[in-house]
Amino acid sequence: MSQTELTLNINPLKHQEVDNIQMGVLPTGETYMSLRGLSRFCGVSHSVIQTLAKEWIEGTLFTKTRGKKIL
Repeated sequence: MSQTELTLNINPLKHQEVDNIQMGVLPTGETYMSLRGLSRFCGVSHSVIQTLAKEWIEGTLFTKTRGKKIL
């Protein structure tokens, strides 16, 4: 299976790592967490977050039990 990584040309106003969790603030004022930071915050493997993101993009996430719980 081939994986595609999207790249955005957005430079954060602030980026830092706290307790091994990467996060920051974008020029729009929106906050963000890196995929690995989010997985650490949630206490799951980063592959779990990758799978959720992939299913979200494919439109299959909310047809599954775990996706319905996110809603």
